[in-house]
Amino acid sequence: MWAFLFVFGYATAYDRYDLIVTQNGAPVNSFVDALYFSTLTFTTLGLGDFKPDPTVQLARVLVTSQAALGAILIAIFVFVLGRRAAR
Repeated sequence: MWAFLFVFGYATAYDRYDLIVTQNGAPVNSFVDALYFSTLTFTTLGLGDFKPDPTVQLARVLVTSQAALGAILIAIFVFVLGRRAAR
């Protein structure tokens, strides 16, 4: 549940403040694309079709914090799932 809220919240920030661009540097103006980017960042896949706007420091901070938070929450999920399976 928390993961969905984080992904949706970060996507809202990316879309609202125009923090992501395509590889060509064109701004991304679609919430669906922002949600896609947020999901890929949270799961640390990073396919490379979108990137944080290099001219906006806030974009780099948010992307870095989301990737770190995603890695931590996924690790906790796997740990809890493993503990429950071991019972």
